[in-house]
Amino acid sequence: ALLLSPPPGAGPAAAAAAVEAPAPPSGRCARWNSTEAAEFATERPLSERRGVWAERRAARDLRTDRREMNPRQHRERDVANASNGDREFAKATQEERMLCGEIRKLSRQRRWQEALHLLAEKPDSGPFVISAVLDACTKALQQQAAWQLFEDMPVKTAPAFNSMITMQGWLRRAQAAEQLLDRMRQSSIEPDYVTYTAMITVYGAVQEPEKALGVLDVMKAEGQPISLVTYGAAMSACARAGDKEKTWGLFEAMQEVNLAPELNHFNSLIVSCSRSRDEAKALEALALLRSRGLAPDNIMYTALVGCIPVEEPFHQLAVGKAEGILKDMKASAVAPDAHAYNAVLRVAASVGDAGRFDGVLAEMGSGGFQPNQGTALVQAELLQKVRQLEDQRFLRQDGAGGALPPAAPTLPHGWASAVEPTSGQSYYWKVDDPAGTTTWQFPSL
Repeated sequence: ALLLSPPPGAGPAAAAAAVEAPAPPSGRCARWNSTEAAEFATERPLSERRGVWAERRAARDLRTDRREMNPRQHRERDVANASNGDREFAKATQEERMLCGEIRKLSRQRRWQEALHLLAEKPDSGPFVISAVLDACTKALQQQAAWQLFEDMPVKTAPAFNSMITMQGWLRRAQAAEQLLDRMRQSSIEPDYVTYTAMITVYGAVQEPEKALGVLDVMKAEGQPISLVTYGAAMSACARAGDKEKTWGLFEAMQEVNLAPELNHFNSLIVSCSRSRDEAKALEALALLRSRGLAPDNIMYTALVGCIPVEEPFHQLAVGKAEGILKDMKASAVAPDAHAYNAVLRVAASVGDAGRFDGVLAEMGSGGFQPNQGTALVQAELLQKVRQLEDQRFLRQDGAGGALPPAAPTLPHGWASAVEPTSGQSYYWKVDDPAGTTTWQFPSL
């Protein structure tokens, strides 16, 4: 509750109360439910954020190039490019291989507890099985279980180090990944291209593209095989940092060594245009994709929305373009997800178009998608933009540029008010009956 001074003009009854504000009224306020916005916008513990990651995994699994994104599939194309882990796994017994296969299925389903249970039933399991269980824990972002299992390993393997480094990337902990790489070398285990690709991904997650490209240079100097996955990680690192020149340069370089780009590489081209809102360059990448006989997917359409310019003089067309991309998705039988809707909502918020924001939000709900943390953040952006535009209108009044906002209306006798901190909206109540009169509406005289 908020301890308030009585508002000006509220009368002696309010002054005598020195009121303690009741809870804000329930329901929608200023076009969204501020309670939900507060819930989603608050930083959540790791365990509560797994639902968002699960949603992202589900969207990723819909990609038509999902098989091509699997590093194991790329390794199987060329036996000569087998990683250290592949060569070590070749030494495993038939029973260990079968057990590892079962654990990997659990890993893909994030059923890490069952993987640990299988390990407990086989206490004499070798390092290959333990590494597979460790991979299940890291994929589920179970840090405590992963670190304990890793430190207890009598013989640490290259796949174990790779799994731990990959987890640090997901958690954006570059220093921890670097320390693991040092420990790997101190254990006389040479990093392979899987390790280096994981490090590139780590640096991409923390937006350090120069370090990512430095790892790529090390790979070339050591004669490591550089696959589509490695180029994809390097392009993603540069794209996230908004470096169009380097992203497109890597795109050209991979084709010079006869590697055919796939959807995720084209997606990085578009993402690289989002920071500068270079819609023309993003559309060039889209046209290039289609010229190769490929079709954009959900992730690519979403990235394209992020390239729409929202500053003047383009702001009046921005929301229409974003809604047009959403329509194109549906016409192409590509189902938008919550991230796609949030991207369109962000465009509407950036230009302060509350009406069309509400329309997209309603469409999102009718599509079966609940607001998530990203939605709440966009809602906060809309509120800030609307206030900014209102302030600008006040300053332009009378053509003098110096008019002040009108004074707040005087509350009727016996009423008090407070500001709900999450939404910044005022609410009101009668001092002698706060429980029965709390409302978002300014009371009439």
